[in-house]
Amino acid sequence: MYNVAATVVRYSVKEAIQEFFQDTKDEVTSMAVHPDRPICAVGQTGKVPYIHLFNYETMEAVQVFHGHHRRAITNLTFDPSGRFLLSVGMDEYHKMIIFDWENGR
Repeated sequence: MYNVAATVVRYSVKEAIQEFFQDTKDEVTSMAVHPDRPICAVGQTGKVPYIHLFNYETMEAVQVFHGHHRRAITNLTFDPSGRFLLSVGMDEYHKMIIFDWENGR
């Protein structure tokens, strides 16, 4: 998987097929893949940027977070268990937030 502007592309070398996740509203600036499940998290730029989580096998959205950061999401990572998602914003103090992403908190 890779991003091009506001689109995440999943390319299958074996099948020579590209599939797209286009729910983001602005340029993608960070990406993280769940350690055990087919889940990808992407952060974006924007005055109040979004974090989107989607199933990369179906390319369907599973969760969205908004209103926690300013300017951009610079880093995303899942903890080793995959239960929590850590985000770092480009706001003045580079605020870090830990989300219990499956429960929307």
